[in-house]
Amino acid sequence: MRHLIAIAVVAAAFCHAAAAQTRADTVKIFVWDNDAGEAVQEQPAVMMSPELDCYAVWADLRDGNFNIYGQRTTYDGEPLGGNFLVNANPAATWGSEKNPDISAIGGSKGRFAVVWQDSLASGQWRIYGRLFSTDCTPASTVDLQLSYGGAAPKYRPRVAMQVGTGNFAVVWAQYRTPTNLSDIYIRLFDPDGNAISDTVRVNNVDTLRLQRRPCVAFTNNSIIVAWEDWKNGDFPVIWAQKFQPNLARVGVNYAVSNTDYWSEFPDIDAVDNTGFHVFAWHDRATGAARNVKARRASATGWIDQEFIVNPMLLLNHSYNPTVAVLSLEDCVVAWHDSVSPERSAETFVRYCYPASAAIDTGNYFLANEEDYRNQEYPDIASYNGQFTVVWHDSVRPTGRGDIMGQNGYLVTSASPDTIRKFHANQRISNMRNAGRKVWYRPGKNYDNPLTPWNEDPIAEPDSMYIPLDSAFVRAFAERNNVPGQSFVRITDSPILMEDYHDDQKSSINGGDYDACVMDLGYARDALAAGEISDTQQDSLKAFAD
Repeated sequence: MRHLIAIAVVAAAFCHAAAAQTRADTVKIFVWDNDAGEAVQEQPAVMMSPELDCYAVWADLRDGNFNIYGQRTTYDGEPLGGNFLVNANPAATWGSEKNPDISAIGGSKGRFAVVWQDSLASGQWRIYGRLFSTDCTPASTVDLQLSYGGAAPKYRPRVAMQVGTGNFAVVWAQYRTPTNLSDIYIRLFDPDGNAISDTVRVNNVDTLRLQRRPCVAFTNNSIIVAWEDWKNGDFPVIWAQKFQPNLARVGVNYAVSNTDYWSEFPDIDAVDNTGFHVFAWHDRATGAARNVKARRASATGWIDQEFIVNPMLLLNHSYNPTVAVLSLEDCVVAWHDSVSPERSAETFVRYCYPASAAIDTGNYFLANEEDYRNQEYPDIASYNGQFTVVWHDSVRPTGRGDIMGQNGYLVTSASPDTIRKFHANQRISNMRNAGRKVWYRPGKNYDNPLTPWNEDPIAEPDSMYIPLDSAFVRAFAERNNVPGQSFVRITDSPILMEDYHDDQKSSINGGDYDACVMDLGYARDALAAGEISDTQQDSLKAFAD
């Protein structure tokens, strides 16, 4: 076991060599992180394209404050590029971005929308978003402010896109003042992110009750919004409201779940051309059991009553469902279940037949492969008979969390084995950009004899060229606020002098080095923070590539 606390740095003398090969403000910097991704990643959302590419977004603390990151993969689980920053300005002075959601791809421009809540400098949450092309190129250089009006915080946005036009609808919960209860609001936007409606309140006027956790679906002929509504007084019920595509209201609020039982965490998905849609939620009708329920509806009304999705005898601590409609008015539902109060939460997926079938549910499978820490808060999306599910994984000893993914497919609705996994779990929040160049300097020993660790890239893993303004370096530089972790200290550079606070810069070892990246630890398999095994150390080149 080789001990590694501070990682090698590159002497200032080498800056001239680096400048000859790369652009200005690029230095030779040595990096080893034996548990990359140890900052918090949470709140994943996912969608699937007609080409079966999978797009995931999540809230990520790698920059020291929460930002929204994303990743595109093939259906085979191969990364198409690395993690990319979704919001345009990641500076800590902007506050934190959390609670992201992602739409389907739509319109002649082939774009998708990502939305999130942003605290900005004021600490008051607002709803922001950004449009992207299918290669994850942003359509704007700035984030789009989607909500407006007053100081009341706005939170937990959800988005749905009309596939044919590219118009998209955003819903969120918004606090009333001074009661701090909330209402549900919706606003409509065109394919370029321009507002084509005012903000419209979805729920009926009820100033004494709480409405929260909205979700939305957008078909060719309608917009359907569902939410958790406390108008009963003592417990929440799932309610909904329909709109025309121009946001004209259709009828009044209506109950989705049984109004006699506690129901919460709704989700909805729909078929674009027919208007068929499915609601899912979890409830606690009797005793300690927590069940996931679903209910189907057509464009004109209810198809059937609610039914239980989870296998009750085996799994009855089921929470946080998410639903994706397949191609024949069937669907898949994912949720997390602790099996018993003593067990960690795990993520499950189950097939639900069309309403015309004799039974409601088919087989189910356990999505996660790790099971000794919570695997929870899934999101699911589909295209035809394929689907993708992502969730928050807390396997790392700190419990800080990674975003994991698993794809699956419909075998045949006539078989007891209706759905299957397609490949092993993938760690979405830790995928590296393709083409990173690795540099190795065989000539000089850079170990500082005054430190107990070895900074020498000959004795330690390889070094690499990284621009100082890249997300990779910024990720280390902004981690100073995480208790108990070592972090970056960076010396002067034109870019760093402009873009980083003074408390994130310092002279390392008397100013001999341009940058020093320190191992953040939290390694698994009995390794202490700051330690790596011989195998890990020798694999850095492959890791960086």
